[in-house]
Amino acid sequence: MSFLHCAERLVPDTEAILPNCPFDLHVCLTRDGIKRSQEGDPYDSDADANDDLKVDLGRHVPLASTADPQPAEWAHLKPKERRRRLTRRERRAEDSNPIKRVARKRRSEATPIRTDLNTSAIPVASSGWVAIPRPGPSGLGHDVTWLIGVLGMKLINWDGRAAHPLLDAAGRVVAVLAGRPRDRGWDETIVAAEREIRRARLQTSAAGKSNRRGKFSSLATGISFGGGQKKPGNLRHTEPTRVFFAISAITYYRSTLDALLKHDPSLHRNFLGSVFAACTYNFGPATVTKPHLDRANLAWGWCVITALGRFNPDLGGHLILWDMGLVIRFPPGSTILIPSAILTHSNVPIADGEERFSFTQYSSGHLFRYVDNGFKTDKAFEVQATDEQLRRRDESRGTRWVEGISMFSKLSDLSDFST
Repeated sequence: MSFLHCAERLVPDTEAILPNCPFDLHVCLTRDGIKRSQEGDPYDSDADANDDLKVDLGRHVPLASTADPQPAEWAHLKPKERRRRLTRRERRAEDSNPIKRVARKRRSEATPIRTDLNTSAIPVASSGWVAIPRPGPSGLGHDVTWLIGVLGMKLINWDGRAAHPLLDAAGRVVAVLAGRPRDRGWDETIVAAEREIRRARLQTSAAGKSNRRGKFSSLATGISFGGGQKKPGNLRHTEPTRVFFAISAITYYRSTLDALLKHDPSLHRNFLGSVFAACTYNFGPATVTKPHLDRANLAWGWCVITALGRFNPDLGGHLILWDMGLVIRFPPGSTILIPSAILTHSNVPIADGEERFSFTQYSSGHLFRYVDNGFKTDKAFEVQATDEQLRRRDESRGTRWVEGISMFSKLSDLSDFST
């Protein structure tokens, strides 16, 4: 999987990201995606798997109703391709299982990686929406030899292609090594995206700036909430193909974002069909993070991380999941999903002269709280709420974390999965 796989169509609002700069990341993706859409997929066995790679960037269109026989986002397709998609959609509608057959096949082929992580014991805020600070490793310079030889962590020599669910001690799928598309043009697309990121770094005010995660520049776009905001706002500057590992969580993401956008039309999605409210472009040139938590993200939610750049993944760029004791080889062009609010994570440094970028998608836990409060901040809710509403909210605060982690699938719940 890749960042193209995280949405049915990626539609970055580049004017919102860089209102005064010619940010052309979407151009290379547009050419590649529309070409694939018009040509169709020559590999019939993987047709459904690549269906969500069809890209039409540079414009915002509403999500199509399932009752619409010709969705607006299919307008650029040739008639034959539109008929092929419509036929497949009708067949899926008749299937009692909402997951595509090819997706179920991919899931059954995935090999799980088991860990001793006790997810339910991880501390979170009393509200259950976000995480809290906790002690952890500090600094950079954690090389693979030291992590494995001294700390006794386990190296996952991932090829960046095959999917692997990461399980906690209770068998929950808490993270996924998602992989990349089975698409003949993906490498070319990645190279073009990397070229645009290099150019964008030179053209933005974020260039050369560091942040709390490391010494690299970044730029965020999407819907944010927190830090004293009185309502959600747009940051200034397809379906996920691996949702078959977390149907409940993704459904919750989707319904919450849909409700928020309906309530406030001034807000907009980053990408058509994406369930994630925000994303960040990490421009590097050496995007290597310190051990950290993204505490403001939904506590039990996933952050989608796609690695990009020119570096040797055997020597650096690995994703370190400290709480799980894993050091994961993370090649460019591949994607990993983790609950970044509760798992301390960082990267192994890359060599001098190498480049590493990343693209992440996520949603703030405060957005979910705002929607749950009836589109109100906690302060506004408490002023207007009845005693009964306050009582129910207090009860839900005590159970939210347990209910949240119950949205992680278990292998035992996935009937087509061979354990």
